[in-house]
Amino acid sequence: MACWGMNNDGQLGIGTKSSAELTPGKKVQTDASGCPPSCFKGTKIAASLGVGQIAGSALGGFFTVAVDTNGMDWGWGDGSNYQIGINYQSYTQPVAGEWFKGGGSPYSPAAQPCCIGHIAAGAYHTCISSAVDGVFCRGNNNNYQVDGSPFNPTNDAVTLPSGTVFDVGAGGYHSCAVIWGAVQSVACWGEDRDGQVTGNAGGGNVGQPVVLTVP
Repeated sequence: MACWGMNNDGQLGIGTKSSAELTPGKKVQTDASGCPPSCFKGTKIAASLGVGQIAGSALGGFFTVAVDTNGMDWGWGDGSNYQIGINYQSYTQPVAGEWFKGGGSPYSPAAQPCCIGHIAAGAYHTCISSAVDGVFCRGNNNNYQVDGSPFNPTNDAVTLPSGTVFDVGAGGYHSCAVIWGAVQSVACWGEDRDGQVTGNAGGGNVGQPVVLTVP
């Protein structure tokens, strides 16, 4: 994997906090020896794009998360909201996320193979989908984008309609999941000021997933 662009929080995963890398020449590395030999190998990657420029300041966009070839989640960059899944600090190289399984028990890769399907990065939160265990989110939850209880930045399971979770997405301050059940549907939760959850602009925060049936 390779990242490029701004790197003030180590979101490129190259072991430094250099101001910027303008070309995709440096690859994500797992330790200080560089890449090669210590190249991070993964199957999916999600870079936080934040919520754009407001009043001259970028909101979010300072971390990256990924799924490795063993199906485990990793993150690097700004972790001050627990969005990369370990501690509350920044990392310039990938660190393994502390993904939690259903029932609140910590996930143990030695005890059970992992089954992460997709990973998504919002402004300050991350969501993970699993065909077996559903959707888990972590990070800033001021707008209920993690779950229905505010100010809870841990790995929380999202209560979704029955069916198999096919995909997951994260906006600036809201989250969505694609569910394959009796009917195909999309469920979203979090900030709804612009109608990104319900389709009706001017709403508040939505703590429980709102299901929209896909034609």
